Amino acid sequence: MRPEDIKIGDRLRVREWEDMADEFGYEGGDIACDLTFTQDMEHLCGMPFTVEEISSDTRRFFSKEGIEEHWSISADMFEPLEADQSESDEDFQTRFSMLYGQNP
Repeated sequence: MRPEDIKIGDRLRVREWEDMADEFGYEGGDIACDLTFTQDMEHLCGMPFTVEEISSDTRRFFSKEGIEEHWSISADMFEPLEADQSESDEDFQTRFSMLYGQNP
């Protein structure tokens, strides 16, 4: 996705590892997209991401779910969250709390 296409409130999904690796290449354990997607970030793949804030340089995106806490998330790491892919808020909260030990 292009950064200028992303707006606050958009619901997106973090792309799958293989999809990003095919597009950007895989070097030394990391995917060489705009801000580098590392192996430590792989657990984010497939996660919904609701844009809450956009950095002033429009290179980093922050979510209400807080999944960027330790990561720099860039536009090329997203794909649209299709209506039929959307999970319920309850399902999302359950998955989020399992991963992060807290509610979004």
